[in-house]
Amino acid sequence: MNKQITTAFIFGAGLGTRLRPLTENVPKPLLEIGGYPIITYAMEHLRAVGIKRFIVNTHHCAEKYAEAFPDCWIARAALKISKT
Repeated sequence: MNKQITTAFIFGAGLGTRLRPLTENVPKPLLEIGGYPIITYAMEHLRAVGIKRFIVNTHHCAEKYAEAFPDCWIARAALKISKT
């Protein structure tokens, strides 16, 4: 039986200390490159291989994830934000 993985867990809880002052008020995965948050590039690649649901753990500036993804959908995939 070959069962396809459809959920990905993404680590998004780091403090991003090496990128300060850019990360003082926003988590590193939400810093923008080319007009999009860094995390969305990984999500798009994962979507391309069949991932339909993302779970992102958070810590530093966790509320920023809810602001960035207010409807908990990104790239037509469900997003669950988990604060650690």
